[in-house]
Amino acid sequence: MEVEQGRNFRWLAKLVYITVIFFVTLAVCFSIWRIYQSTTEATVERRQAIVSLAAASTELRFEYLKDLGVSFATRVRFREFISTNDWDGAIGILSDVTENFPYIDRIFITDPSGMLMADVPALSDVRGKNFAFRDWYIGVSDGWKPYVSDVYQRTAEPRYNVVAISVPIVADTGEILGILVLQIRADQLVNWMRSAVEGTNMVAYLVDPKGHPVGNPLVDPQESLLDFSDQPFVAAVLNNERGLGIYSGINGGNESLVVYEPISLFGWGVVVSEEIDSAFATRNEILSIAVLIFLIAVGIVVFLVSLLYLMLMRLQRMSLELDARVESRARAFGEEHAKIQAIIESMIDGVIVSDLRGRVVLANQEIRRLLGYVPSELQGKKIFSSLEMRDRTGKIIPESRRPMLQALHGKITRIPTVTDANFYVRKDGTLFPALVTCAPVLVDGKVAGAVSVLRDATKEYAVDRAKNEFVRLASHQLRTPLTAILWYVQNMIEGSVGRLSKPQTEHLKIIEYSTRRMIRLVNDLLRVSQIDLSQIPSRIHGMELQPVVGSVVEELFEVASERNVSVTVSSPRSLPLVRADELLVRQSLLILVGNAIAFTPAKGRIKIILERVTNDVRISVRDTGIGIPKDEQGRVFQRFFRASNAQKYTGEGTGLGLFIAKEIVNLSKGKIGFSSEEGRGSTFWISFPIVRS
Repeated sequence: MEVEQGRNFRWLAKLVYITVIFFVTLAVCFSIWRIYQSTTEATVERRQAIVSLAAASTELRFEYLKDLGVSFATRVRFREFISTNDWDGAIGILSDVTENFPYIDRIFITDPSGMLMADVPALSDVRGKNFAFRDWYIGVSDGWKPYVSDVYQRTAEPRYNVVAISVPIVADTGEILGILVLQIRADQLVNWMRSAVEGTNMVAYLVDPKGHPVGNPLVDPQESLLDFSDQPFVAAVLNNERGLGIYSGINGGNESLVVYEPISLFGWGVVVSEEIDSAFATRNEILSIAVLIFLIAVGIVVFLVSLLYLMLMRLQRMSLELDARVESRARAFGEEHAKIQAIIESMIDGVIVSDLRGRVVLANQEIRRLLGYVPSELQGKKIFSSLEMRDRTGKIIPESRRPMLQALHGKITRIPTVTDANFYVRKDGTLFPALVTCAPVLVDGKVAGAVSVLRDATKEYAVDRAKNEFVRLASHQLRTPLTAILWYVQNMIEGSVGRLSKPQTEHLKIIEYSTRRMIRLVNDLLRVSQIDLSQIPSRIHGMELQPVVGSVVEELFEVASERNVSVTVSSPRSLPLVRADELLVRQSLLILVGNAIAFTPAKGRIKIILERVTNDVRISVRDTGIGIPKDEQGRVFQRFFRASNAQKYTGEGTGLGLFIAKEIVNLSKGKIGFSSEEGRGSTFWISFPIVRS
């Protein structure tokens, strides 16, 4: 019987040994797979960010060149020369453009039929030739709007590869007087793409609507144009698709990781590629190190499990020495407990272990440094009543939101959770920021307690505040010179420094417009930094909303009139007072109404409605604008978010307005929400509680 029991015991021990080795190996394989997956995702995301930035910067450059061409083509004297067929006089006005704007290689003017009438630098062998067959002429004549052409080889010698920006020259009567064309050499586009991937092994280039690669530093920009239209990624990007893939024959024939992004407004695309070995070099290095570490760990585990197996076999054979074996096991248990205690005590972070009722059963000495309590003072006490936890604003965090309670109630299972940098109150009453990691202690699949690890985040918190303070100071310092620039420009436009020519006035108006945009951006950044630093005061008191709405409508009346948008207000004769901060209410309304005006086409309507809704008074701003795509509505109040149709509608905006509006409405103890339908308009509303009598 004893022999049979011994045989069964050995078989059971072998089964346990094999099972442990299997699960350890499985865990190692899963960990390696996760490292492989996360490092691959990081590699891809970095390149997607680079190609998106390159596409956005190229789109801005094309927009700037179009605007520059429009500013030249709308000069009054320039159009007067062309209307009298004085082409040389017209081109003479632009004779210094190539010097002032070195990236413009050549400028020429054609009549409405495409015949070249004048150019600078002048090339005699092209004057009088008709270029109606060129893409730049076909594009601009289709609707007579500014157009960015495909890459082509110019007629004049030397026959550079160029891109043309063609702008119609329109008389005040609407008659087409001619076409102004700015030629940009392909070499310039190489510089654009080189700056996007500087310091990396990546290759970035543009693809025009016909599939010609432009700006690839591995290809001479003045050689014959290549045709990449048969490449799958080029076909995809020209179909206004973004994505990535692995392709052969891109960089010298080796496999490459290719990421592409369309420039939707112009039908172009940006492609960033890198050889696979280079692109995933960091990932492969990390993976190699991880595999080596895990192999060592598996070896140690196998050694320990094997050792344990041999020990069990030895203990089984020593059945006659039961008392000695029990004593040996007790001693081994004591040593393991001491090891666990030693490990916890040697941790650089504070550790607190609680039972199922939230009572502290174990704490290490680091807790004494962090909280000021000797571990023995906490043992047996409920952690929620002994240790107070506060958020960034100083409010006490309720027990229901404490990570340890969530772990004890099963809301956190096997995966630890890390909270934000909340604040703990020390024994002496002082506060310090801490990162908290909590996980339940599971026994037979049931929660028996929880473990919390506290790490002092004072340095990280200080760095974060320093960053926000820097943004605030930088924004504040930028606002003063920008305001001075705006003041001087306005004085010059008004004639305080003497009479200006129309072109000078037009240039100054462009500077005034750009300066105002910069001031708005600086103000938004300053406001965001104030929000992050909790520096926006809130003075909540009883107030009326009708006067605030009236003043906002009056302030924005001129802007709405310029855009030919009507603004009306609907309000009952009387409304109860609400509890809110008047200044914050006004700022949030300026953002909502300003957005409605900005994204409502001419002849559109905006209606501001004041009404009582249960125990609140609500202000709704309803417009007939472009609306918000349904799949993007969940991100409306995020920082820097701009809907895709809003980006196409106007290049202006920082994407900070609605984020700021939401934060200041919350500071004023209000609520904010919206409903929207793309193409039909949006309704944004804010509400504030009524003052109780």
